[in-house]
Amino acid sequence: MGRACRELKDKLQDDFGSDFDDYQTAIKLYEKWEQLHRETLAYQEEIEV
Repeated sequence: MGRACRELKDKLQDDFGSDFDDYQTAIKLYEKWEQLHRETLAYQEEIEV
């Protein structure tokens, strides 16, 4: 996940433009982030109980 994010960030910052593959990568990274966020919240709720 970290490598894909770094590569996408570098590509966009270097102004190489983006394509549909970059869009798909961004969507997948966001979905992974959402899943991690949900799991983190659930874990925090378990600890607080």
